[in-house]
Amino acid sequence: MRFMRHLEYFAFLLFSVTMQCQPKLCVGQIPVMDGYAVTNDHDTIPGKVEYVSRILFENKLVFVKNDSDMISVFRPSAISGLYSYSGIAFESKELDGRRVFLRLLSKGSVNLYSDGKDIFLSNGPDNVIRLRGGDETVIIDGKAYVQSVKAYRTQIISQVAEPSFHAKIAVLPFKQKAVLNLIREVNKDFTVPPQPRLYNQGYFSFEAGYSLNMMKKLFQPDDDLAEYKRHRTKSWVAGFRYKRKILTTRSHVGVGLHFEHTPKMTERETKVLYSKITVPADGGSYPSDPTGSQEDVYSYELNSTDLSVAFVPEVSNGRFRPFLDVGIVSKFYMTRDASLNRKLYDENGTLTMETDIPIEVRSVILGPRLGSGVRFIVDMNRSLSAGFNTEVFWISNGHLDAMKIVSKQFYLSYGF
Repeated sequence: MRFMRHLEYFAFLLFSVTMQCQPKLCVGQIPVMDGYAVTNDHDTIPGKVEYVSRILFENKLVFVKNDSDMISVFRPSAISGLYSYSGIAFESKELDGRRVFLRLLSKGSVNLYSDGKDIFLSNGPDNVIRLRGGDETVIIDGKAYVQSVKAYRTQIISQVAEPSFHAKIAVLPFKQKAVLNLIREVNKDFTVPPQPRLYNQGYFSFEAGYSLNMMKKLFQPDDDLAEYKRHRTKSWVAGFRYKRKILTTRSHVGVGLHFEHTPKMTERETKVLYSKITVPADGGSYPSDPTGSQEDVYSYELNSTDLSVAFVPEVSNGRFRPFLDVGIVSKFYMTRDASLNRKLYDENGTLTMETDIPIEVRSVILGPRLGSGVRFIVDMNRSLSAGFNTEVFWISNGHLDAMKIVSKQFYLSYGF
């Protein structure tokens, strides 16, 4: 219980810090920075460029014209480049027979690029060459061997005209930072680029959905009447969530507050009672004559407030952005009425005994959350999402009494 209180305090603190980490809270669907686009006809269009991660996974970049909220999703074939005034730039280049976006790291007599994984040198106005270095696997006579490749040194020397740098290149390690520092020295590029001024680092969303909850009794006391079955409830969920971009990544951290309403419902189970089970000598078994029946009626009415903290990585720079949702959630039950009504009947159908048993549901429970979904960016300030989450809660009330609750939620979200 103390751990749950600490978690609640942590979630509240994280939410507060997230909301106040800048003097002014910038809210919108994509983080952008002031810049401009250059078309294939060399026309310049002022606007805002989306701040993306170092890895250009799918070769899409978002641009917003000035005085407009509508976004444009550019592929490398449609544009020459996107540039921010802080120095972050992406250019469209030919690589292995196709056009790709590469991030410009240094510009001058030698242009250096990166896709977040490999580094490239310019080889003409539109073409680049990938620097080859490090350990590579080669197949010789059907066997795999690892060899150290240092072709990058020759590639760099072929682009650097000044001989005074050749001695440094001859001992240059194959690391992006080392190569970048050398190329900046060649280009006499000693300026430190300013940090970009970002807009729309976070956004709110209203979420509403449907939840299917499965409760299963794991252990039972000796009392047979407490032998609860696995049962299901259905509820409506609605609330708000705030997500904030983790810079230099595709990910967000999210804090959500939701209300879950389970309307009054009942679930009925009936079984036949037998006096004994007969086991023949040749194996198998069959019941004796029935002696009556047992009717169980489960009743539920559960209302809770859910507080969640999650890590939400996105895997796209386009309009459609699939995402994962990994985190923890606490449920605070405000209404937790649950009971079992058991009736026993004899073989003639006459009621012989009736018992009401309360089903204990803890007021505060905690569990992990795992989900996925897709977000559609409508414009710079609006988005629509659909997702699915699974939450698991393990409730233990001692050595003899434990329950597992699995909640599956389907929801729609409107970001603003």
